[in-house]
Amino acid sequence: MFDCALGAAARTIPDPRWRAEVVDVARRSAADQGRLGRGREVMATAVFGLRLRSLRATGGRSGEAWRQGARLGAGLLLATAWVGSVAALADARPDVAAVVTVLALGAGWASSLVGRPPVVVPTTAVALTASWAGTGWSPVSTALAVALGAMVVAGGAAAVPGGRWSRSLAGVGLGVLGLAALTGPGTVVATTTAVTATLVVPVVLVTLGGADARYAAAAVVAWAWRFLALDPGDVLDAGSALARGEGIRIALVRLVVMAWAVALAVAIALRTERRAAL
Repeated sequence: MFDCALGAAARTIPDPRWRAEVVDVARRSAADQGRLGRGREVMATAVFGLRLRSLRATGGRSGEAWRQGARLGAGLLLATAWVGSVAALADARPDVAAVVTVLALGAGWASSLVGRPPVVVPTTAVALTASWAGTGWSPVSTALAVALGAMVVAGGAAAVPGGRWSRSLAGVGLGVLGLAALTGPGTVVATTTAVTATLVVPVVLVTLGGADARYAAAAVVAWAWRFLALDPGDVLDAGSALARGEGIRIALVRLVVMAWAVALAVAIALRTERRAAL
């Protein structure tokens, strides 16, 4: 079991020529240790590999981890918006704005998955314009707004990490989710996707962010959308109720929790980036 786990952790090391030597060193270090010590060796190997991957991808340039992380976070929000727009198209009488939103997002994802990411930014802008014209302030339009802002600041389109296989799997996954939202309970599929992409996945990303700042930066973008996902009216009502001494409502609790989560992700990204620069 230890050898299997150590081998899997060593696969995070980008250069295959180093893996055997790292595994050998870790195996000798863990020879006289118990389960806890072996677990630490596996964890240390995985962290080492993630740091090497981050260094190779960013070149050690200041701010590059934030830019790449922002593009990854934008991808999570675009996936959320895509499924939500398809669900809205299926659950209500289709209008021109809804159709344009779905088509623009589909075209953007298709161009990204086939290796033409520059098309993603203009198609996202078109989708945002159509969604805002059709529904105004909504989960889809706010997700598109944050994703577009992240891509503009990062100076690049949303990105799927990995190579051709990763993009293929992402394309299949998005297609399955879109089909499920179109033919099944669209609202349930959209809500589940949003919770997974912007709450569950960022928790994993923040954990990985201790070794690679790009993942923590992606979590910042994904969690930042949760602020805009709150209905402004609910937030104002909750603030008024608190001022009148009627207690704290759930909208304020969500606001405080998300603010803490974003601050945590920012702190982890900054700490990891500073450590990588040493």
